[in-house]
Amino acid sequence: HLVVVKPMSNEWWSAAAIVNEAEARGLKMVVAQQLRFHPVIMKIREMIQSGQLGQVGYIHQDAFFNRKGYSGSYPQPYPLLVQGSVHFFDYLRWTLDQEPVAVWADCWNAPWTEGEGMRCAYVSIEMSGGCRVCYRGIATQDDHTNWTCNWRIEGEKGILTVENDVIHFNGEEVPVAWDDDTEISDLNLPPLNKIIFEKFLNYMEGGDEPGFSGRNNLASLEMVFGAISSSETGQRYNMGQ
Repeated sequence: HLVVVKPMSNEWWSAAAIVNEAEARGLKMVVAQQLRFHPVIMKIREMIQSGQLGQVGYIHQDAFFNRKGYSGSYPQPYPLLVQGSVHFFDYLRWTLDQEPVAVWADCWNAPWTEGEGMRCAYVSIEMSGGCRVCYRGIATQDDHTNWTCNWRIEGEKGILTVENDVIHFNGEEVPVAWDDDTEISDLNLPPLNKIIFEKFLNYMEGGDEPGFSGRNNLASLEMVFGAISSSETGQRYNMGQ
């Protein structure tokens, strides 16, 4: 059994091969998408799933990174989407409890961009419940939104916004805190990693398959590679095509 980091691969075919091989060997596998358990993301999920917003029709996500573009330890053609945006696409599936239907994308570089790979992306996403998402990821300056990113979520009962980890619903601030009162903008990875391992151990012992299992996480990764395909072809990418 194994835990792998995100993204499980920088190629779609090899990610699918890893998952298929694990299943063929009878191994249980999860991807450490631990940021979905950050208190801000959990509060967004709670408010959506409890019906406080009513039916959600539109989401805007903003993610600004520093100019290195989160390329990791090696050059790659789409560092921003593969290394960073996989978190934010995973948030969408988790908070909405919906699956992606299709993506359209445009990737480019600002004229002053240095280094390898595309550092800017606009992605439009259609989710299975009818919600439309506009994602904007930019890595051109030494500026960085928090890893929870900034949100505008429009539902039939009002608007939820998140900016710098502060949530407002219809203009009223929504309190969010770590259980140990850690600064909310601190990623506080040890508690988040603990959640991953607890759920992984439960899965190994016969519990429910988590949403971040290898098989389930392929949907988040397909959003990334679907966006890359759409940008390269100029065509809508339908999930599973």
